[in-house]
Amino acid sequence: MRPVHARASDSGGIVARASAFLGTAIWGSYAVTLLSRVRRTLHERDLLPPGTRVVVACSGGPDSVSMLHALSELAVRCRLDLRVCTVDHGLRPEAPREVDLVRRLSVSLGLPFETYGLHLQKGAGLQERARQARYAWLAEVAKRYGATRIAVGHTRDDQAETVLGRMLRGAGLDGLSAISPLREDGVVRPLIDCDRGQVLGYLRQHRLEFTQDPSNCDLTYTRARIRHSILPMLRSEDGRIAEHLADLADDARDQRALIGQLAEDLMATLDPGRPGAVDLLRSASGPRRRLVLRHWLRGKLDCIPGRPHVQQLEKLVLSGGEVRIPGHRQVTIDAQGALMVSQMLEREERSN
Repeated sequence: MRPVHARASDSGGIVARASAFLGTAIWGSYAVTLLSRVRRTLHERDLLPPGTRVVVACSGGPDSVSMLHALSELAVRCRLDLRVCTVDHGLRPEAPREVDLVRRLSVSLGLPFETYGLHLQKGAGLQERARQARYAWLAEVAKRYGATRIAVGHTRDDQAETVLGRMLRGAGLDGLSAISPLREDGVVRPLIDCDRGQVLGYLRQHRLEFTQDPSNCDLTYTRARIRHSILPMLRSEDGRIAEHLADLADDARDQRALIGQLAEDLMATLDPGRPGAVDLLRSASGPRRRLVLRHWLRGKLDCIPGRPHVQQLEKLVLSGGEVRIPGHRQVTIDAQGALMVSQMLEREERSN
């Protein structure tokens, strides 16, 4: 679907609808709040230490445009060296205009700008392949530029929507941790403590042009239903629901880190891959056994192990047998009483 191009001061679009119930003075206070909130986030979460060289990923949407402008406002005070990047995914005819919007904004801010065009084959998993290719290119630019951070525009509302979506799918602590403000690969979210109202107010106050993708309102997508149906219903019960869900993500992330440290300590004596480990795991308490098995399995997979895999491993430890895991592999108990991962033979796969 065709994105809507608008200025925050236009008479149409989502910003105009918001301005129907927010006066100019309130919009101005939102703009001030966003800038001060971003500055606090950078400091409190240690996202961009002074002197940091940053690749700023900007799609032309409201979140990334407000982020880019706010970082440029803070660049001198926080001693940030910024470079703007945008990607033409080649999926919509409007993409070149969106790239030009980001280019013009970058020039107006006096910031270096570069773009990259993706050429992806249509088919299954297109959106995920596009996301992976985008981040791979941003990482390449960061390496070439000598940047240690890549800034992307995710807000507190995005965090709340992600937490809700994962709760609906039955997530544990890993899933509830949701969007990390600072990833190990240097990706940061300066707007993670800002809400959508602050973003729109900032855009209006500074008369910034942006694009709005109507697919964000397409209720065939789960995230759109969460954004436009579920969250508004929850807000009618508690106006701070997005803040509460974002706090839950922060708490889950802290607890996951502590549990990870505990798992590392337990692995010193209960490593499932060591001889005799199965007997030790059988005598361990259930919570410790499952924690170690999850930690061990996570090291064998390219993804976070789900509850069923951990339950199957625990059953294997207690009763024997075999467990299939992703990657056409299986886990069994070897002759030394350790868990062993092996590649499944083709005939074994056909027989299951």
